[in-house]
Amino acid sequence: MGGFQRRVRDGSQKEPFVEIEALGAGALAMLDLPAAHYGGYYEGFANSALWPRCIPLRLILASQDDYGSYREVNAFMARALLRFQKPETVFWIQDYHFLALGAELRELGVTQPVGFFLHTPWPARSVIVACRIIAN
Repeated sequence: MGGFQRRVRDGSQKEPFVEIEALGAGALAMLDLPAAHYGGYYEGFANSALWPRCIPLRLILASQDDYGSYREVNAFMARALLRFQKPETVFWIQDYHFLALGAELRELGVTQPVGFFLHTPWPARSVIVACRIIAN
C-alpha cells in the first residue's frame, strides 16, 4: 500500500465500500469516505484548524461547516468500524484527522481498548481551546 490514497463516494450506497487486507495477525480495512463531507473534514477542519495548531506555522482557516464535516466523518468512521468489533478487538487511531473518533466509538458503546497516536507534539492547552472556539 504505497502512500496515502483518498477514496470518496457519492453517498448513494447504503453501506460504504470496504476493502480488507490481511496485516500480520490482524487486518487493514480501507473504506470510501462520504464525498459530501470530505472537503470540510480533510482540507477544512483537519488541515486548516487542527494541523496548524499542532505545528503553529500557518493561519487557522476553518468554518463551522468544516467542523461539522470533521465530526461527521469521525462519526461515519466509528459506525463503519463497528463491523470489526469483537471481544479481543483493539481500535488504534492514527493522528489528528480522527481526534474525535475515540469519543464517537464510546458513544456507540465500544468498550474495547482504544489507542491513539499523534505524530506531532501535543499542542498547548490554549491552542486546543482556540479550536473549540471554532467548533462552537
